[in-house]
Amino acid sequence: MHHTQHLDYLTVGIDLGTSNSVCAVCDSRSKKVSVLECGDDPRNPNLLPSVVGYHEGGKRVVGSRAMDDMNEYVSGNTFYLTKRLLGRRYKEATVQDVVGNVSFAKNVCAADRSTVRFKIRASGHPKPDVVPEQVNAAIVSHILRAVESQYEGFAVAGCSDIWKSPKTLVVVGVPANYDAAQRKATRHAVEIAGVPPSQIHLLNEPTAAAISHRDSYNTSPPEHMTLLVYDFGGGMCGCVRGCRYHTQQ
Repeated sequence: MHHTQHLDYLTVGIDLGTSNSVCAVCDSRSKKVSVLECGDDPRNPNLLPSVVGYHEGGKRVVGSRAMDDMNEYVSGNTFYLTKRLLGRRYKEATVQDVVGNVSFAKNVCAADRSTVRFKIRASGHPKPDVVPEQVNAAIVSHILRAVESQYEGFAVAGCSDIWKSPKTLVVVGVPANYDAAQRKATRHAVEIAGVPPSQIHLLNEPTAAAISHRDSYNTSPPEHMTLLVYDFGGGMCGCVRGCRYHTQQ
């Protein structure tokens, strides 16, 4: 007979990255932060490439599988570096810089209110186009399904649907220089993935790094400490990968 296991709380931390995304979880039972295997590459299961491909018949793939399908790169139905386009307008220099270095440039267009939209050129696909929030939501959704798999059979604060429990919190790291529009777009992407707005918390990435370092102490951290946080990023790696695929067309 199956017995439901109960948790008082569940916290899910997501680094929704430009090139790759990762996830960590902490619950009331273990009270320890552990990195979740959310990737689809057995060589590096903790890392999920922030790449989404839209295939014929409405099929959607995320991660390494999307990267490996050269045919979809050629047709422009595989999207990456889309974090850089969240909350941006089509004519912004940042958008045009990204568009100039990706294989799906021919699929990028201006949407209503001058925002960014990606055309999907896959026959039988139910959506003619998607926006950056929807692409990033697909990445978040893939991560959330991995969390569900790990916590199958658990109830959080008595709720069997862990995302409906008020004691489940999803924390997403964002660049400290994000403006209001970019933060709103990031939050919207997580909402599209199925997390209630009240359970989404955005945390500046330098702050998240500082907290992580502080919590790495086995004993209580010093009363006074100074942390220097550097973010060298990985977006350029993704950009180079996109150029490589673009050249092969």
